[in-house]
Parts: sequence; structure tokens; C-alpha cells
Amino acid sequence: MTSPSEYKCELCGVTVKTTTRYQEHLMGKKHARMIQLANPQDDVSHSGTYEFNRSKPLLGALLDGNWARCKELITGPEGATLMGQKTSKGATAIMIAVSRCSSMKSKTSADGSGYSQILELMLQHGGAATLLERKENKTAADLAEDRSYHELATRLRSLEPKDLSRCFCGEKLPKRPALSFVVDCVKKETEKNPLICSLVNDHPEVVANLCRSEFHRINSCNNLRKELTESMAIVRELGVYMAGNGHSLFGCEQD
Repeated sequence: MTSPSEYKCELCGVTVKTTTRYQEHLMGKKHARMIQLANPQDDVSHSGTYEFNRSKPLLGALLDGNWARCKELITGPEGATLMGQKTSKGATAIMIAVSRCSSMKSKTSADGSGYSQILELMLQHGGAATLLERKENKTAADLAEDRSYHELATRLRSLEPKDLSRCFCGEKLPKRPALSFVVDCVKKETEKNPLICSLVNDHPEVVANLCRSEFHRINSCNNLRKELTESMAIVRELGVYMAGNGHSLFGCEQD
């Protein structure tokens, strides 16, 4: 047990007597190497953890394995704000805890604290609000799934807040599909492209389906008018060809 004037790194087991030495240790190669050995697949940046301790104290405490400090920050008045902060690579506090639940199992304090327990504490104090945050398009539940923590992944997904601003694929939805602006132009008779007018006026059910959120990559793509024009030109020519061979294509008439 360290004295009040000593500082111990829970990860490395190093004890120093001054704040300056402790800061130097957190910035040093030995501390970074111990983190890499304990978490070979963890891509969270570990350089400059003292800087985390100053600007993002909860992330710094997690990286250092300082469980007492983690508990103090999570349950404090700024807990929700601190849990919403991210590393430079986009990892939240919960993501860090998820990525280390197994590899750091032996690194626990006398009262049984560890990444699993800290993760539980964060979920109990509003951390679930950050579960939809993404790092490289992956949520904390996705990271748990990648590490074969299937039960944890299921639980995290069940706690995710509903976000109507995102598609089920996880991408942020536009406030309004670009296709709906095209429809407005046709209705106001400012759209002069006959192929686009034909699509909107003759096939409203197709337009309505294309405006659905699951087709956001189509209905809000770049150069939407160009894509619609090319697609309708192909459909029209196909209809002409089929009509010439004694067949019909729904909604297409021979010129």
C-alpha cells in the first residue's frame, strides 16, 4: 500500500514519490509498452496519457487503470459529460472499457474494480447515452461482438437509445431526401427534364419507396438528377424494345 505522498501506476506496478515523476512515467515508453502488451488489438492512441488526464480525465484514468479516479469521475456531477468525450480516434470511455474487459481481467484493485466493473458503473450512471457513438463506423456493441463478447454485445444493443436520425445501417440520415426536392420542382413545374417529370408524375409509388430511409444512399446521392435521367432513359428504351417484340413493360409506352 502506497503512502499518501506516493503515486502508483496500477497497470505497471510502478510507485513514484512525486507528481512530476508520475507524469513522466505516464508519458514514458515503459507505460506505453505495458499497455500494448496487455491490449495487442487495442487501437486507442496511448501517447501522451498525461494530456488525457488534464483535458479528458476519465479517458486518462481508464488508460491508466486508475479505478478510484474512474469511480469518482463517473459518479460526479460531470460524469455524463466526461463519458461523452472521445479519444483522437473516436473511442468513447465505454468503448475503451469494452475493448479491455478480458485482457485486463487480472489488473483489478483490492475491491475487485476493473474494466468490467467500471463498464457496469458507467452504464448505471448514464453511459448508455453514448452507445450509439461510432468509431470507424462501429458502436461499442459492435466492438464487443468483434471480441466474441456476444452476451455483452446483446445487452449493449438493448440499451442503445433510439435514434431516428440514423438508418439501421448506422449512417446519419439527411434531414430530407434530395429526391423530395426534385419532386417539389416537378410539382412547381420548374423541372424541365421530361424523364424526371415522367418518373414523378407516372410512377409516384416508385418515388415514395425511393424516399424511404433505407434507400438514403440512392435518394440523396451526388448528381441525383443525372442518375435519375440515365436510369429513366434505360427504362424507356427497354420498354420500346419489349413493345417491339410483342411484350410490355409496366408504365412504359412506345414513342
